[in-house]
Amino acid sequence: MFTRSPFHPRQSTRARSLILWALCAVLLILALAAFKAGTPRSHASSKRQPLSFEDRVAAQRAIAAVYHAQRLWPADNPQPKPALDEVLPAAALRAQVAEYLRQANALAQLRQRPLTAEELQ
Repeated sequence: MFTRSPFHPRQSTRARSLILWALCAVLLILALAAFKAGTPRSHASSKRQPLSFEDRVAAQRAIAAVYHAQRLWPADNPQPKPALDEVLPAAALRAQVAEYLRQANALAQLRQRPLTAEELQ
């Protein structure tokens, strides 16, 4: 017997978009880390330097841009889709990054060691 999926077909498209967004985010962060270290990817894991706050803000903006581009705009809304800068101002973006760093530091203190790249994978 067939059962109906609890997910609307549009939600499965949204799930695929979120997976694509997450993949792009991970690749962007890895590329920024490799570029920042100035070494090929194979050597970057042993000589990684932490990203600066501004690098993190730039990476988070790139992630938000991918997410914003994937967001569907209702056909019945006559207004054009607002630009990313209107939806997510620079101050809000910087606050997001600061909050992520605060949470990462809290987790590192709780575990008494920082989260490693292998654990993130």
